Amino acid sequence: MSISLTLAVLSLGACDGDLRISTGPRGFSTGGGSGTQPSILVGRWQRTIVFTDANGLNSSETTWEFRSDGIAIRTLVTKNITLGFSDVIVSTGRWSTNGRTLFVSFTSPPGTVQFDFSVFGNVLTLNGQDFIRIA
Repeated sequence: MSISLTLAVLSLGACDGDLRISTGPRGFSTGGGSGTQPSILVGRWQRTIVFTDANGLNSSETTWEFRSDGIAIRTLVTKNITLGFSDVIVSTGRWSTNGRTLFVSFTSPPGTVQFDFSVFGNVLTLNGQDFIRIA
């Protein structure tokens, strides 16, 4: 199954017809002011890709959880489905926005990342990668 087809199937399965608020240009959320936690980001978002390489069939699943108290949790699960290996990495930190930029300052492991973000319906886009709302 191709990556785009996999994402399309995941997108269809995760949509519940509920259109969240949309306040910016072209129906995208613009987030809040400096250092805010806009409620449109609160929840759990997931992106799964399936691909093949020299070692067989693989998957990568990234889940972001943005809590209303500013806590962020990123869980990355990678699997080699063919060989039966998997790995899980959990990173925690704090999140905030400034306009259409999302900032995540990780405490474990330490570091800061930033993303251009938008939300349309049940899809969160971070630097061009779509995540589907799962909770």
